[in-house]
Amino acid sequence: MMPKLALLFLAISATGTTVAQTVSIPAPQRRSAAIESVAKWVDTAPRTFLPEQKNPFSMKGFEITIAAAAATEARVDEAPADENLLSTLAEMIEARGRFVMNGEVMLLVGRNKLRVGSKVPVSYGGLVYELEIAAIDTTKFTVRYKSEEFTRPITQKTPSKKP
Repeated sequence: MMPKLALLFLAISATGTTVAQTVSIPAPQRRSAAIESVAKWVDTAPRTFLPEQKNPFSMKGFEITIAAAAATEARVDEAPADENLLSTLAEMIEARGRFVMNGEVMLLVGRNKLRVGSKVPVSYGGLVYELEIAAIDTTKFTVRYKSEEFTRPITQKTPSKKP
């Protein structure tokens, strides 16, 4: 059966007429008219891009480069530690609560969970100060800078009542 189908296929294809394919390319005058009509719809003006903008995801106060941070740290070490400076720096740390995890007291500062001994960088007056969490109590925490310590309360955020 199979050889008969193959012979039938060969016979049909051999007797069929072939159609010559002709390619019709229009004359250059007709092509240029078509190109001109399409050119009206295509924008050929040079593109202008938006100016470079500040990254919307960068947090305020964290735009310091590594080289600038190293330079400011050197100047901070030379600055004298005084009580007023430490109280101002401590007020910039917004502790919102505390909790105990695995027997260790943690302080909530923004989304960070800080332990006793954690370092907190605080920028003030163009300089970066590195404060250390010295103690965490039930309602207050203590920060240390050099040999000075300052205690401030943990602010509890009260939920707002909807009218």
